[in-house]
Amino acid sequence: MKFDDIIAWQRRDAKQEAIIETTIADILDLLSEYGEIPDSLKERIRAITNITTLKQLFKFAIKAGSLEQFMQQLEDLSASQAPLNTP
Repeated sequence: MKFDDIIAWQRRDAKQEAIIETTIADILDLLSEYGEIPDSLKERIRAITNITTLKQLFKFAIKAGSLEQFMQQLEDLSASQAPLNTP
């Protein structure tokens, strides 16, 4: 592997990580409008590394009327998919 290839791979990896971290922060920010977010929910969301799943959760957070409604949608999503933390 060439040095330029390694640099390009690291940049892609860093960009992907930044997108994941930003999306998680946005989800938590939206959910904070409904009140105190339980630590267990924060940890669960932060453990997700699949960007497609995070985008779905972002949409859920926008549409949810409460933390309870969001958590139910998260449970439904978890039941219908393989692990939520795969890239």
